Amino acid sequence: MGQLEKLITDKTIIFWEEEKLTLGRLKSSEISILEFKLPATLFQFLDSISPRSIAPLFFIRKMRDKTAINWHLLNRILLLILAKNNLSRQEVQEVTKKAIASWQWQKILTQARNFQLITLYQMFNSLLKVDLMKKHGKTEADYASLIELLLIKYLRPPQMIQ
Repeated sequence: MGQLEKLITDKTIIFWEEEKLTLGRLKSSEISILEFKLPATLFQFLDSISPRSIAPLFFIRKMRDKTAINWHLLNRILLLILAKNNLSRQEVQEVTKKAIASWQWQKILTQARNFQLITLYQMFNSLLKVDLMKKHGKTEADYASLIELLLIKYLRPPQMIQ
């Protein structure tokens, strides 16, 4: 039996995403809360994505954990596509089944203004292809390297195309 099986045989584990929990809200003294936050660098990376920008490439290199980068980028590009298609925040929440704060939606709307819709569709399709290539073992390259190439292609940072 592995360590994980020994650890959780007599414990209940609950994954909670709604709002922050405190021990005071819970009815047992035997409960412990572990909080996992996404690193700020990931959000800086996602927010820095814009045409003719080299900044996203720097943020990718600063990230320590790059395992979910493809998923987060796909999600951001989807939000930008929906914003560019003039969906309201409420409609986007219905489509994605995720709550979006009004300040977050304003950031998405501002970021979407920087893009042409066709570029967002091309990026989204390319990210899906990257995911398929990785999952079917068609490439040895890691997600971060493939995404760097994709960003160079679609964002066209001037420093990279001279």
